[in-house]
Amino acid sequence: MRGRFDVTAFINPGQANALAVRIIRVANPGSTKDKAGPTVNGGALGRDNPTFHASAGWDWMSTIRGRDTGIWNNVSLTRTGAVQIEDPLVTTKLPLPDITHADVTIEATLRNLESSPVSGILQASFGDITVSESVTLEGNSARTVQLSPTTQPRLRLEKPKLWWPVGYGDPNLYPVSIRFVADGVVSDQTSFNAGVRQFTYSEDGDVLKIRDTPDIMDVVRSSQSSLQNIDTLVRRVDRIVSFVESGQGSIGHLIYDQSLYNRLNATLTEVQNMVNQIRYTNKLIKEAIEKNNSRYYYVNIFDRMLDANGHPIKDLFDTDGLHLSKKGYILWKEVLQEHLSSNL
Repeated sequence: MRGRFDVTAFINPGQANALAVRIIRVANPGSTKDKAGPTVNGGALGRDNPTFHASAGWDWMSTIRGRDTGIWNNVSLTRTGAVQIEDPLVTTKLPLPDITHADVTIEATLRNLESSPVSGILQASFGDITVSESVTLEGNSARTVQLSPTTQPRLRLEKPKLWWPVGYGDPNLYPVSIRFVADGVVSDQTSFNAGVRQFTYSEDGDVLKIRDTPDIMDVVRSSQSSLQNIDTLVRRVDRIVSFVESGQGSIGHLIYDQSLYNRLNATLTEVQNMVNQIRYTNKLIKEAIEKNNSRYYYVNIFDRMLDANGHPIKDLFDTDGLHLSKKGYILWKEVLQEHLSSNL
């Protein structure tokens, strides 16, 4: 449990000061034999949160006596002026699949420790970008201030260097600095590093799924399923069109029936988004090959498998919409032969 306490009244200036911490054991300590307990949430341990559930022991992990009670992180003594900075946060948003720019948002909670109002300037930097905003805080109050491209256009970062996990690329980080200045004096300041990366999540089927920015490995794992999804979406469009052509509707009905129109429009949007995602992933692969290894070549087959409207050509795929048909393999062979004859 994280805590922050004002100990100004307890400090003895110029003298030795000591910090005493009282540790209270958990009410349900369990035993080394009671690991997960009767439930998947740690049995009796779950009634004593906050603590670490894993300390109860799972599989190969031994039970930790005391369940991680006590001090397990750093303890520090800091000094600030009238206004202190709390909970600094940097978030980045990419207009995927476009990664040519990113919107950076910097926020922090400013707390006035004095009983009278304080006015000053919140200054922040992200890499070479610097921004500031005037802030007035009422006495004994706190306020979360957010600096975003909406009010600070400079926070739209052009050509950002993305943070990549190990094995995928460079873990690029930008230095971040936040400080509050009142009457020309720095009241409080903090600094750390932050990366440009975007993560999203969904709860499909009551399962939490974390989604990272598309990268090179995505095409290896999901390009075939994406093509299958596109084929499914195209079939959905065909069903809507058949619905109209079969006499159950008309072109006018399609245009003026908002529900039908929305279904068609949403489906076409999904198709285009998937095509864009595959093209973006192919672009990442092409750039990585050209940059890092001259022994390999990038061959674009995807564009040749789409019709004039950007939809997969059905004859090139088997009935499952996933595997190539005989015509698909013939096209694949033709594209590779063209590449070999022009590069060898």
